[in-house]
Amino acid sequence: MRSPRILTDVEKESIIRFRNEGKNKKEIAKEIGCGTQVIIKYLAEVGDMNKKVGRKKMSVAQKIRKDKRIQSKIVERYGWGHTAEKLASRFGLDVCEVKDIIKGFHLFEGINKDLTCKSPSENATFSNILTERIIHSNGKYPYLKYRLSKSGTGILCNQIMKELNGNEITMFDIVIPCMKTIIINTETEENKRNWDMKKGNDAAFVRFLSHIECCDFFFAHQGIESILSSMEERAKSYVEAEFKFDHRFVFPDNLLG
Repeated sequence: MRSPRILTDVEKESIIRFRNEGKNKKEIAKEIGCGTQVIIKYLAEVGDMNKKVGRKKMSVAQKIRKDKRIQSKIVERYGWGHTAEKLASRFGLDVCEVKDIIKGFHLFEGINKDLTCKSPSENATFSNILTERIIHSNGKYPYLKYRLSKSGTGILCNQIMKELNGNEITMFDIVIPCMKTIIINTETEENKRNWDMKKGNDAAFVRFLSHIECCDFFFAHQGIESILSSMEERAKSYVEAEFKFDHRFVFPDNLLG
C-alpha cells in the first residue's frame, strides 16, 4: 500500500495562498504536484468552506497593499530591522510576497547613492588617524579599543550600506560596525551644509538610519577627540551589558594602557 502524501509547511502555505487567489482544488493539486484528494483533505482540515471559484480573489499581498493600517505596520517593523522572514511569519505571507510588498513601498527612495565627502584614500587616512589615537591614547579609550579589537571588522572606509533584503542604498565615508557608528569626513560647517543638501529625502534617510540601527552619526569637523569620547561612552555601555549577561567575562588588562 502506497504511503499517503505528506505536505510540507511550504506546500501548506502555498495551498492557502493559491486558494485565496481563487484557484480550484484541481488547479492547486497541479501546482503542488499531488493528487486532488490530498488538497481536498488538507483544506477540510483547515476549515475551507469549499467555495465556488468564480472571479479571482485578491491575493493576501494585494489586500495588504490596499490596507493602509497593515502597510504602516509592515513599514514600521521593517524600519525597526525586522527581516522579511520574520514579517512573513507575522502576517501569514510568503517571504517572496513580503519582499515584493516592501519593494513596492519604496521606503528608502530618494536617498543619494553616494553620501561620501572624501575619496577612498582620504578616508583611509582619516581612519588611520582614528586608529592611532585609540591605540596610543595611554588608556583613555579602553572600552572602545576592546570593542574594535574584538569585532574583526574595525573601521571601514567608503562603505556601501544595504537594507535587509540586500539592496544597496548608499555609501558613507567611515563606518564602524561594532559601534553602529557613521562618520562623515567633513572639514568645516560649510562641508556639512553641502553634504546636507545632497543627502536627498530626509524622511527616507532617517528611516534608513533606524533600519540599519545606526546609533551615532558624527561629522569629522566636530573634532576627533570629541567623537572618540562619545564612542568610548557607548563602548563602555556595551561592555557593561556584556558583563551583566556573562559573569565569566573578564575585561583584558592589556587594553588599559
